[in-house]
Amino acid sequence: MLPILIILALVGAEFEENIPYRKGDTSAEVEIKLSGCRVTIKRGDRNTILSTSISYDKEHILPDIEYKRKDGICKIRLSSKQKKNSMFGEDSAVVYLTPHIPLSLRIYTSAEGRIDLSGIKIDEIELILGMGNTFLSIKKPNPIRCKEIRIYGNAARLKAEGLGYLNFDRFYFDLNAGMVTLDMAGTYHGRSDAEIKMGIATLTLILPLDTGVRFKTNGVLYTTVEGFQREDNWYTSPDFGRTDGELLMHIYGGLGTLRVMYEK
Repeated sequence: MLPILIILALVGAEFEENIPYRKGDTSAEVEIKLSGCRVTIKRGDRNTILSTSISYDKEHILPDIEYKRKDGICKIRLSSKQKKNSMFGEDSAVVYLTPHIPLSLRIYTSAEGRIDLSGIKIDEIELILGMGNTFLSIKKPNPIRCKEIRIYGNAARLKAEGLGYLNFDRFYFDLNAGMVTLDMAGTYHGRSDAEIKMGIATLTLILPLDTGVRFKTNGVLYTTVEGFQREDNWYTSPDFGRTDGELLMHIYGGLGTLRVMYEK
């Protein structure tokens, strides 16, 4: 048993990095692409734009970080080179993001991803789903207006909670296959538009009670909708046109299943 422990000690490693906030930084563009790694992303310290701690096996991945500043924008790329696939790898990373300045995020998930954007200023976000499970949550209103949310992938499992708290203008979702829950609960101001495309996927869509919602379905094989008035392929909530915020959606489906309900 002792030789095995010695081998594990030799190949295991730690990677830590901090990108501090500097006077004059007005926003940041952050790309996170940690292949073959379980990733947790959450709110960090206001004085650090990004900090990370990665525990990894040298035989599996090699992490790296690059950053530069120009005209008040800090551009950061946190990535890893995957040396070989491992179904039982223990490579894991924790990434902390500043709540101090607006962030444009591009996040790739590979193995399991847990992303909590509560309290972070999200200007826009692009989430590219890998084959693992991804959990996305927002529990507090975005302090700024989010221009666009883009989530897409080939085959994946996703559970997203509180998407409405991102306070978005546009939401785009496209998945070829998988199981997805999109909880659109949150606080809406003005109009928010969403386009959802699903192939051979099972989608559960949870909608807010206090926001007027209208959506149209096209080509969805099986649809179950609770609490909406229907006319042809249009579904309208009873309070549509009488609330501060409005959510308008177009849902396109292949051989998928769609279930729509109100939040509980």
